Amino acid sequence: MASETSKTKEDVLQLLASSREATKYWTEALPTPSTSKSKTIIPSEQQLSNQIKASKLENPLGELAKLMKLIHAHATKLGLVFKPPIASTSFNACYQELETTSRTIILLVSLTRQLLDEVNLYSRLFVGEITSQVKLLLSNFAGLTLELETSINEEKPEKEEQGEDQKAQGQDGRLVSVGKLWKSSDSLQEITKLGSSGIIKQKLKSNNQIIVDGYEEFEEWVKHPYSSKDDDDPFGLDDFSDDELDTEVSKDNAPTDTKPGLESDDDEQVDAELLDFAKKWLQKIKLIKLLVSSLDKSIPTSKYTVKFSTGVDLLDTKRMKLGELVDDLIAAIIYEEDLEEAKSVSGSLSKETTKIVDIVKSLNNGDQKKSKWLDTWIIKFNE
Repeated sequence: MASETSKTKEDVLQLLASSREATKYWTEALPTPSTSKSKTIIPSEQQLSNQIKASKLENPLGELAKLMKLIHAHATKLGLVFKPPIASTSFNACYQELETTSRTIILLVSLTRQLLDEVNLYSRLFVGEITSQVKLLLSNFAGLTLELETSINEEKPEKEEQGEDQKAQGQDGRLVSVGKLWKSSDSLQEITKLGSSGIIKQKLKSNNQIIVDGYEEFEEWVKHPYSSKDDDDPFGLDDFSDDELDTEVSKDNAPTDTKPGLESDDDEQVDAELLDFAKKWLQKIKLIKLLVSSLDKSIPTSKYTVKFSTGVDLLDTKRMKLGELVDDLIAAIIYEEDLEEAKSVSGSLSKETTKIVDIVKSLNNGDQKKSKWLDTWIIKFNE
């Protein structure tokens, strides 16, 4: 509880400085769970324990949502009480609001530490998203304290109306910093609402776009196959002098019925077996694209249990691997023209795809209503 003794300007400045230093310290002390490792990457468990004390809340996610509303409101109040010029009679209000906000920030840090301690219940993916956003909020709060220092030292009142140039240059750092804190708190509320299921759905959507881009390139190649073997100049630029290049560039609006370098009689022919393999896998990648884009309807509502969260983290790892393998397969066919390598990658891709289907079925505890279509998909994929 804030002291009833009248506060001076120096008291407020000192609290601003100490709040900023504490915030920077917490930002560095909070680790971020790694979804690619079996253990959170931190200096040591004991060191972290000494740095930040974890809260012991029954419903930390519910409390997190409440804290975000509080921080949003505190940010608004800080922006108001620190509006320059600040009269000496307002120093108490400034000090008390800042102290209250700082204590709310401390609760947030302790709650985040609890989530890190209980990461196996909430999933590394979900806790990682929360922790990253908390660190951004802490950074934004530290930035706000700097702007509040400027405000308390400002003697002239703010202009009621700013010119367009001033607005464009973002002259009012205090209000901009308040806005950043609003945005961080709103983002954390949104992450909390999404839960681990919502976050993995977002990741899958992003992953699917990568697969779509690769599929489109692969489809185009299958329609117009060309060999890039031993071609150090795939665009044919070495055939032109500088003057000829300028001339050719000026013709880029001229109509053409064929793609340069794709249909020439002099082009090296693509191996027939490789092309047959490519056509087969074009259809399979199309099915993979369909699978990833449709998985969200089979991912159930978030459950904060070790089993469910382990499944979410495993799915996150597999979906990243899936995207990499699709890229590797397309590269092996189009650019390397290595059939053996393509077969090897395709085998790994088939295994990873099957594992993803099994993980999603496990998340649903064998619920046939949500996983029956996955059985049909597997049959089609393995044809």
